[in-house]
Parts: sequence; C-alpha cells; structure tokens
Amino acid sequence: MKLGLAAGAGAVGAPALLSVQAVSRLRARTRVTDGCWWWTGTIRRPQGYGWFRDDGRRWYAHRAAWAVANGAIAPGLYVCHRCDNRLCVRPEHLFLGPHADNVRDAASKGRLRPGGNADPSIDRRPKLNAEIAGEVRAAFTGAWGDYARLARTFGVSSQAVRDIVLGRHYRHG
Repeated sequence: MKLGLAAGAGAVGAPALLSVQAVSRLRARTRVTDGCWWWTGTIRRPQGYGWFRDDGRRWYAHRAAWAVANGAIAPGLYVCHRCDNRLCVRPEHLFLGPHADNVRDAASKGRLRPGGNADPSIDRRPKLNAEIAGEVRAAFTGAWGDYARLARTFGVSSQAVRDIVLGRHYRHG
C-alpha cells in the first residue's frame, strides 16, 4: 500500500508515492524530543541530511516527514528548517519555500559567507600547503591511529593525511 503523494513530494528522485513501510521506517528512525525530532538513520555526506530508500528511490528524511505530515510538495519548493538542524524531521520545525526564501532565511540567521558557503562550520579555504604537508609527513610515525591523530592536529580529514603520507598529494614538501 502506498500513501498518495504527488510527484516530487519529498524525494531526491521525485517518486510519486511513499510506501507505508517507508513511513514506518521514517518513524522508527526518529528520536522524538521536546525540541527537534532527530533523524537517527543514514546521513548523506557532505550535506548532512538524513535520507533513506523506498522502492529503490532516495528520500531526504526531512522532505519525507513534511510530505507525510502535510501532503505533496509542489515542484520547485524546498523544505527548509526553522531550527537550522539538518537532522530535524519535526514537521513544526519545517516550512516550504522557493530557493530565494531558503537563501534569505540563511542570510537572516548569519549562515551565508562570502564565496557562497552557507554553512559557517565548513571552512572551504585550503588548510594545507607544501610546508604543512612536510610537517604531516615528519610527524607520521606509522602507529595505530596516526591518521586520525594527525587529522585532528592539522584540522583536515584522515584521508587527506593518508594521501600526503602515501605521496598522492604534496609529494615535494
């Protein structure tokens, strides 16, 4: 059995219907609190939104929650978070709006940065250069947990440290 939602109602792949099993999955993977209702299922990186599959189609959890609570999402509309918590699926914390409203909301809350980065927790400026890569290589001991330790020290990912140590990036430094 399917819930009758219009095409584009909350799906990444714009499915026409959300199954009863998917609604059960949505509810089972939601931790209800007095504030936000937290999605506890799969998180799509790097965006940080919850998502799941239903009949082979991907749904963002917050869009599915909106569609279950309120019905179809018209084409071209975003499901935005009043609470600014990407993992929140509480319908009362969500609202519909076009892209312009989403950007305006982000700007009014100080979440827009020069260069178009809407999330201030993500610093897109380069953190590495040849000199720092040399320091990473010099500090690498090969001990268990070294990639993670150096990643924390230099403010980069473990994969970036691994790429430097293996000579994939900044070979001459």
